[in-house]
Amino acid sequence: MAVRMLAIPFLVAALVAAAQSASLIHNDLAFTRLETEVSFWGRDKYMPTPATREKTSSGIEALITEVPSHPNYLILQASQLAWEGYWEDNEALSKQALKAQQKALEYRPAHGQAWVKMIEYLSLVPNKEPELKEAEAHLAKLARY
Repeated sequence: MAVRMLAIPFLVAALVAAAQSASLIHNDLAFTRLETEVSFWGRDKYMPTPATREKTSSGIEALITEVPSHPNYLILQASQLAWEGYWEDNEALSKQALKAQQKALEYRPAHGQAWVKMIEYLSLVPNKEPELKEAEAHLAKLARY
């Protein structure tokens, strides 16, 4: 009987670990699907339908709601918003892309490619010259290491 009582905490720990693993796998699959979709935006003549764009946006939002500090999710959101801003010629969406990219860089400040994208997004928004110079300096500093 005592052995069974000792096994209960291990069983609970195993069940918790299995549930967390299932959630991670689900999120990874959703992220991969969404990242693949956005990676095709702007290639050749591909133009996602409004329904696909909405579904992609909702999927990214769901991932960020679940894990708000995940830099890859934020980077994906920035890319999606930048494309939306481009297609709609909407400066507000470009600013949202910039905010998402900035937040991603708070969580992963040494990610060089994210700084390259930050420079790209800063160039889309007027009156961001000081921030643009700062981002370029940061990227140059990273390149030295």
